[in-house]
Amino acid sequence: MESNNDFDTVVIGGGIAGLYAAYLLEKTHNHSVLVLEAKNRIGGRVYAADVKCAKGTDRWDLGGQWVGETQVRLLKVLSDFKIEMYDQFTTGKKKLVLRDLSDIRSYSGLIPSLGPLELLEIDSMIKQIDKLCETIDPEKISTHPNAVEWDSITLHTFMNEHCRFESTKEMLETAIRVVFGVDLANITLLYFLYFCKQGGSFETLLDVKNGGAQGFRVKGTMYSLCEKIAKELKNVLVGEPVTLIDQSDSDNISVVSKSGNAYKCKNVIMAIAPHLVNNVEFVPALPNDRVRLGEAMPPAHYIKFVATYKKAFWKNKGMSGEVTCTTLPCATGPITVTFDGTTSQDNPAVVGFICAEHAIYWTSKTMAERRVAVLKTLAASLGNEALDIIDYVDKDWSNEPYNGGCPVNVMRPRTLLYYHHALKQPYGRIHWAGTETARVWTGYIDGAIESSLRSVSEIVNAESLPVSEWKVSPAFQHFQKFNSDLEKKSSAFKWRFAKMALAGAIAMGCISYIIAVRYLAKDQ
Repeated sequence: MESNNDFDTVVIGGGIAGLYAAYLLEKTHNHSVLVLEAKNRIGGRVYAADVKCAKGTDRWDLGGQWVGETQVRLLKVLSDFKIEMYDQFTTGKKKLVLRDLSDIRSYSGLIPSLGPLELLEIDSMIKQIDKLCETIDPEKISTHPNAVEWDSITLHTFMNEHCRFESTKEMLETAIRVVFGVDLANITLLYFLYFCKQGGSFETLLDVKNGGAQGFRVKGTMYSLCEKIAKELKNVLVGEPVTLIDQSDSDNISVVSKSGNAYKCKNVIMAIAPHLVNNVEFVPALPNDRVRLGEAMPPAHYIKFVATYKKAFWKNKGMSGEVTCTTLPCATGPITVTFDGTTSQDNPAVVGFICAEHAIYWTSKTMAERRVAVLKTLAASLGNEALDIIDYVDKDWSNEPYNGGCPVNVMRPRTLLYYHHALKQPYGRIHWAGTETARVWTGYIDGAIESSLRSVSEIVNAESLPVSEWKVSPAFQHFQKFNSDLEKKSSAFKWRFAKMALAGAIAMGCISYIIAVRYLAKDQ
């Protein structure tokens, strides 16, 4: 750590987005950079733990870990830091726990074993979602023709309206819980489509093979990437939460930490989760829509676990280790999904997730209680060998200081519509990074790296505006056009209605005349 407290850029947040932004500025553009991390460790939502296993001790990721073949930015960074990958194991039968442990089914491929009509409905729903995704431009999401309607409809309502079969809805709900870490009532149709489009498609987010987001794992852990990047940096401070950013001076920004340390810089990159931004005081104060954005983007809820074994017994029994559960939160087991977690050192393990409502229920339990429930579900699904573990660890991300959840902060209804523009728009010399601000693969490590590239480009190319020139949501301009179009349609409708009414009156007059003539003729 340099003794000088003056820097070109201060990066707030020591996750992958912040670390890589600092690395690019320091190594590529020769900037002096300081990284300030509030936690007592680097990594953000990437973290690894040492766990007892078949060969002694090995490391497992308890945060972000997977790589997809279309995540080209992450692939490049891994290559640059000489970190190798290997395929996520998927060979063999998968297990589906449908509602409770009395109904466990085996299947292969992406879609589980259900009735033929349910399978057709799932296929139809996936195709319908992907078709809707094709209409989405993530950079112009606020002005999408259906933005007002779709950002008012929760995904729960959408599924209820379009799914005839309860099992179909349950399967789709489970898949979405795994991707987002929240239940369907907490996100809108518009946000869901926006998120899927940035990853390519809904199916890409779910799949392991065929370019899916869970295609590869890194040798060692993903956390090792954070460690390697940090090792290349000159100035990284942990345990240094920021409380004040003052850019009222036209020459320097003052960044003050909770411990009272003050740092001067020309630019700031905020690489922290959106809801944490509001814990910092800004001078001048942040615009109202940037504040409201943070309030409207709560973190999701994951508990991730690892269970280690002497042997990968599931492989010997022709199973992949993947278990999907549609059970209720308070049912026998808390599991949402599991995967084979065997390391590159060939230490067998099952890695799994407790997501959304399930995490809300089980977060109040002890790790020992969660362990008993997890192993009971694994034993019912994979066999009684699952009870004979070497070790079990889990991480409840809702209890993580300066995080409060994982894997991503989601958007409540109308947030995309009114506040999307505030995600990336620089506020004076303050720039925004983090996976939520990404233009592609938001919610994923690749998205975090994309946000680093963008924020660094803004600084290098001096893409900042005075705080007085903060731009409001383009949705309001769209509303004017929408209202104008609506008025035109309304006028046209009124004219058509008047013509129809006139035609109806004439017709009724003609009919009355004919009836009267016939009546008179009959009397004569």
